[in-house]
Amino acid sequence: MNIVTICLKTQIGISTVFRHGEKIGLWKFYFLDEVERSLDADLCILGGWSKLYEPLLKDFNKVWVLWGSPLLQSEVSPPELTYLKYVIENPKIERVWCGDEDLTYVLGGKSLHLPYPIDVETILKYKQENIEREGLGLFMPSKPYKNIATQLAAVKLLQNKMPNLILHTNVTGRYAKLARWLKIKCKFYKWMPEPEYLRLLSSLRLTLYVTLSECFAYGALTPMLLETPCLVSRVVEPRWNRPLCRELVVDNTDSPSEIANKASIILDDELWPSFSRLARGVALEVAERNNRVLRERIKELIEE
Repeated sequence: MNIVTICLKTQIGISTVFRHGEKIGLWKFYFLDEVERSLDADLCILGGWSKLYEPLLKDFNKVWVLWGSPLLQSEVSPPELTYLKYVIENPKIERVWCGDEDLTYVLGGKSLHLPYPIDVETILKYKQENIEREGLGLFMPSKPYKNIATQLAAVKLLQNKMPNLILHTNVTGRYAKLARWLKIKCKFYKWMPEPEYLRLLSSLRLTLYVTLSECFAYGALTPMLLETPCLVSRVVEPRWNRPLCRELVVDNTDSPSEIANKASIILDDELWPSFSRLARGVALEVAERNNRVLRERIKELIEE
């Protein structure tokens, strides 16, 4: 079973999926500008859609498209809905792999849902042992559907109670300005190499991922594999196909107070070790299931 995956360098979310899959041996991954000749493969999976992909439709007998956006994310990026219509109606595209399972119920036909792969081995390689954990993490793209302003307000409430708590974050633009205006104690980060990023995550006591829309949320699962609890929104739970401890899930994503209150429970010195163990257990279970099911289903579908 020879599979290649291809996407643009600007597609950060989809390239994350493809990188994880390559590292666990499911396929080979290329950025589009690295593809200089026809590749020999039983299946080519393209990331999202671009007109630059058109020549590739002639080079492979089987072509799928990985659609990594729920409808809310497509709604705030209008061209995506046009692209989605195109890939569904294009007869040269055999299947559309939707990260959002609900989208397959709407689209039907050649759309299907498969779980996302997780490269556990690489993540755990950079876990720091026997260190004093401190700080709070907020790492995600600076997009409206990530609910960043509300999470920053929650951090402000937390710091009112815990003045020594430092926020580590990669937010930019108006969100960085908001953090400064709220006088949040922050350490800002630009892009980091993966080892540095993973070591940082494993040094924190808690991360926030209370977002409005997700296909999977690698940004929440990764710190949990490193035994760093992550507070998430309700949209994450069904993406992992597993119920979560209620203390780890925010019901009202519009409420800085609820986010701050639940975070303070997790940060409690006596309770934190149990949340740390719980986080790792959940993440390992999700990773094992996703990798096993994805491997089995892709094999079945190629052999049909």
